[in-house]
Amino acid sequence: MSKSALAVVIGLCACAPAFATTIDFENGSVSGGQIESDGFRFYGTSGVGPELYNLSAPNSTTSLHVITYQTSTYVMEAISGDSFSLDSLDAISLGSGIFMTGFYAAGGTVQFNVGYPAEWTSFDLDSSWNALERVEFSMGGDGFGASIDNLVVTAVPVPAAVWLFGSALAGLGWMRRKQTA
Repeated sequence: MSKSALAVVIGLCACAPAFATTIDFENGSVSGGQIESDGFRFYGTSGVGPELYNLSAPNSTTSLHVITYQTSTYVMEAISGDSFSLDSLDAISLGSGIFMTGFYAAGGTVQFNVGYPAEWTSFDLDSSWNALERVEFSMGGDGFGASIDNLVVTAVPVPAAVWLFGSALAGLGWMRRKQTA
């Protein structure tokens, strides 16, 4: 196999598709103080536990909501344990703020202050919200509540990356062996 053919194979493998999912909580289920929806788990670490709430949301009627005067923190993580990217979300505040912290799989954090949107507002996040292992939402604290909905997440194709690395090593080893023969 020539070096150019190997480069094409590696290039095609690197283009493994990443699949976007919209978490709209319509498929959500509450069990044991946590919510599972569309391959992701949400659970509380402080304050009141997460709940599903029927509130007029874009394209749905169910959202992750907190009604409390106490700030509550919710964690979002992939049930599979894989890394993911958070691309966008919709949020509304009924007098309570929303603050997000993303935790990278490799260490470190990124933060975003959603603030107090009085009507459903879409927020697009930049590429700094890639390769996350979890996101924490701090909601509530000084009003009637806050909701998030329609979180667009993209799975990071780790198995494709592992396969790519392994096939590249095998190809380089094969090429090296061919050159010495």
